Amino acid sequence: AGAEIPKSCKLALVAAEDTKFFIHHGIDFESLEKSYEYNQRRQKKKRGGSTITQQLVKNAFLSRERSYIRKAREIVGAVLLDATSSKDMQLNWYFNIVEFGPNVYGIKDAAQFYFKKAPAALTQRECASLVAILPSPNKWNKSLKAGAPSGFLAARVGTIVARMSMIPTEDDLITSSRPVALKGDKKKMTKPSDAGISDKAELPPPPDTKGLDENLQKAEIQAEKAEQLDLPEESGESDWGSYESGKDSRELDKSAKRPQQPAENTEAGEL
Repeated sequence: AGAEIPKSCKLALVAAEDTKFFIHHGIDFESLEKSYEYNQRRQKKKRGGSTITQQLVKNAFLSRERSYIRKAREIVGAVLLDATSSKDMQLNWYFNIVEFGPNVYGIKDAAQFYFKKAPAALTQRECASLVAILPSPNKWNKSLKAGAPSGFLAARVGTIVARMSMIPTEDDLITSSRPVALKGDKKKMTKPSDAGISDKAELPPPPDTKGLDENLQKAEIQAEKAEQLDLPEESGESDWGSYESGKDSRELDKSAKRPQQPAENTEAGEL
């Protein structure tokens, strides 16, 4: 249930997938524009620029076709969903349907499968580790399960944890009239009146995390070189903040009854 999802896991997801989650209204147009420009320059590895809200709409309501029409529906659906549901509700929904590995759906099963504990008992780093495998859960689940994450995955977890410290905690978004600020940010902001995480939170722009992402950029370059040489690569992901990692909720019951094939990231190659 949503109540079982710890704050650290919610922050980890926002830090990894959608750093502007608390300030946009379902769509991050700047991210979409950057993804479009990136895709025009590079043909093999694609970026989608989807927000957490878009990922929910796509995986819960839309087909798997790749077309501009489907993308338009995804954008419209995300705006409508954000207007009718709180940010906290979206995060709860995401964590209850997302795939964390073969036949491992939802954070409750994931916490038990990887760490033998309930979601509420997960530590900050364990939350970051679960979120870190979302772009390719069928590739990274074995190393996480074995307790020996690869160098790339370990670096990814570290980057997520570092980003989490720059995002307001859930407590910061609870009803309060006093101004608060991001750590290291001198600008003040007034909190919304809604209890819990608000979809109308007026927060300053996310801090610059360019330095934190350098290790991931290096890993991407190494992966591309390995691909060109036809060698095993450490990771095929290039923009880990915009991958779609959920599973169509209408297929959850069916998936438990059929053998799982390694799934590619559904966001890569999106229009």
